[in-house]
Amino acid sequence: MIVLIGNFHNGPIGGGEFYTYQCSKAISKIAEIVFLQEPNQIFKSENKEFFDYDYRIWDGREVVDTFVNINHFATNICNTAKKNIHVCFFPNKENKVGEFDEIVSICNFARVNAKDLWGKDSVVIEPCSKDYTPSQKKKGSIVCLGNMFEESDGHSKQQHKLIEAFSTLDKNYTLDIIGGAVTPLYVDKCRAMSVGKKINFHLNASEAKKKELLEEAEFCWHGNGYGRENLYQTEHFGIALVEALKAGAFAYVHNSGGAKDFCKSWDSLPELVRMTKERVPNNKDLSFQSLENMEKQWAKVLNQES
Repeated sequence: MIVLIGNFHNGPIGGGEFYTYQCSKAISKIAEIVFLQEPNQIFKSENKEFFDYDYRIWDGREVVDTFVNINHFATNICNTAKKNIHVCFFPNKENKVGEFDEIVSICNFARVNAKDLWGKDSVVIEPCSKDYTPSQKKKGSIVCLGNMFEESDGHSKQQHKLIEAFSTLDKNYTLDIIGGAVTPLYVDKCRAMSVGKKINFHLNASEAKKKELLEEAEFCWHGNGYGRENLYQTEHFGIALVEALKAGAFAYVHNSGGAKDFCKSWDSLPELVRMTKERVPNNKDLSFQSLENMEKQWAKVLNQES
């Protein structure tokens, strides 16, 4: 069986890129995979556990059994595929899904909204994450995970708003901002807001450094969705929050997107600060996706169950 992966999430490594390669890894266990375009080599260099398989680039002529379209922004159809599957991060009106045989949603939040917009139900296959070991010496730090860029109508993590909130918090805390420097001007803006405050920037940090900071952190703040009305512009899942929870941090997310299903949520910056001061505990009975379970789920979708 040959599966063509439409790997359109191929820019600076974030949740979408991470999920693309997790799905590819899972599918590679049950089928031969080919990519529509060259995978992101930055990802390959530091994430061997999710990208350690051989692959080919599709020549545009080879007949494939299934096309898996992994894309936020468009619904490209592989006309040579016998079966077409669209992976939905979040639905939008521009997506044309009528020609797809099946939809896979990354979380229940995406599934519910996709059904409302398209009238079609979908299978949920959530992202998974690495394992973390909480440090025995939590050091009173707050982490903010996410690439640094600014936009009024997208998925920016709004680190500048979190810096505003941090400025009103007790000085015993430290804010560690972790992410890629996608927009240098936005990084400069956040640095200027941080002068004189206990705020550290870990730009383009290695996986090892990120792991260390996460495991030592007491809290994780996430600002995506704050001040926005369009659900498309919220945090649809939030793999960074899953990582923080597994690392033993209190994870607080804005009360808008899908991450509120498993994290404690806030509506205003003062509420975020209050929750931190009161050390509001995480939800109980949290469960996390595994790569092994993803393999089973994709095997079922592709009718390749053993």
